[in-house]
Amino acid sequence: MLLETGVSNHAALAFYSACGYVPVQPYVDGRNPDINRALRKDLDGTGIEH
Repeated sequence: MLLETGVSNHAALAFYSACGYVPVQPYVDGRNPDINRALRKDLDGTGIEH
């Protein structure tokens, strides 16, 4: 699962982190990493990206 939120959205970032999401490189061209944060969570439990 991939998602994106704003860097200033501290509550969302804390929630996603607590739910097992980890930071990744932006997955949409042109996103500014100073503004946006992309996160990923492995949903099948293997730890392997598909």
